[in-house]
Formats: sequence, structure tokens, C-alpha cells
Amino acid sequence: MPVKIFSLKNVPDDELEEIRNLLVENKIDYYETPGGNWGISMPAIWLNDDSQSEQAKLLNDQYEQKSSLRIREEYDK
Repeated sequence: MPVKIFSLKNVPDDELEEIRNLLVENKIDYYETPGGNWGISMPAIWLNDDSQSEQAKLLNDQYEQKSSLRIREEYDK
């Protein structure tokens, strides 16, 4: 059963690319759904294999923490 791991609503392109690379580097099989022409669909990254969901969520959490620290450091400068 597919598992949504990352919502793409209002996600900048550079962040989306980093998430994609993270998943590919860790050999996590995923697919994306777009927001559609009117933005009413659910733009997200989904896993094809729910057995990888724990690993993907852990990687996403780690990414969010590193990203948050980087943004704070840039702001402080």
C-alpha cells in the first residue's frame, strides 16, 4: 500500500530536489503526485513499498533538522 511521506505543497524547488536525491541515494522507491491544473490534488511524495516507510521518515526527520539548523545559521549571519 502506498505511503505518503512528504507533502509538496509550497515546497521550494531546491528543497524538493534535495529530498529526491536523499531518497535515491538511500535506494528508496518513490513516486510523486502533482497538484493538478487547479491545485486541488494532493502534491506529495509517496513510497511504493511501505516496508521502507520507517527509513524514509527517519531520513526526512534528519533532513528537516539539518535544514532548520542551516537556515538559522544563515539568518544569524
